[in-house]
Amino acid sequence: MSANKNTPSPLENFFIGAFSGLSDVIISHPLFVMKSYLQQGKSIIWQLSSLYEGAVLNALSFMPITAIQVSVTNWIEKNIFCNTLNFTKSILASFLAGIISALISCPVELIMLLQANLHYLGFLAAIQLQIHTFGISGLFIGFAATALREGIFSMCFNTIPNKIQQVIKPYCANENASNIISGLISGSIGTLISQPFDTIKTVQQSSISPLGFFQTAAQLGFQNLFSGLVSRSISVILSITLMNWVKQQLENYILNPIPNSLQPS
Repeated sequence: MSANKNTPSPLENFFIGAFSGLSDVIISHPLFVMKSYLQQGKSIIWQLSSLYEGAVLNALSFMPITAIQVSVTNWIEKNIFCNTLNFTKSILASFLAGIISALISCPVELIMLLQANLHYLGFLAAIQLQIHTFGISGLFIGFAATALREGIFSMCFNTIPNKIQQVIKPYCANENASNIISGLISGSIGTLISQPFDTIKTVQQSSISPLGFFQTAAQLGFQNLFSGLVSRSISVILSITLMNWVKQQLENYILNPIPNSLQPS
């Protein structure tokens, strides 16, 4: 592997995204479960087994989701925008990558939510129940809200931290510190903007007779769109900060695998 590449390869980008996602699931899965309970108006079950209900499925799904967000963002930047990038193009690339990743995250989160509500259901049984009740399209209930949420998340994970780092670089020379600061700011932005879409998605997927996107939003009302904001803000801010840091470390290792002190002069 070359010691001085400009960008990671497509396969390397895929694995960077996958391992970034895995690091997040290990830390933040209980917060996802707590957020889902609160958005449905249910009491949280304070048991480790309940808080990590569906964690394996979450990891198996979230790894390809973040892998898609990183690799597709870079593919769009390289092959559609031909690396003639500005901030607007980078934002659009990461937003589109997030929408594509929702093809995985929407059905997986739906099944996880079903399992969390009906603890006796296994993974395959939950899928069979959902298809039997709603048909194949039932696996994609809440897709529009999920796609918008994932697009925002992808922007705040892939693109916005880099812009923030450029802005704060003159005031913060330490790379790890700037990674953390940019992740905290990006996570805060992403949480606030995406919260209504996440709430709509959760309510649609947990309803016995789910309504459409706009009907659900109208039924909830503005204030209820931000239900679970506190627990989710902790989760998303932590996720984006952690994943941004892991992503940067992996990119640095791939592009500069040999420490400078050991490189030949």
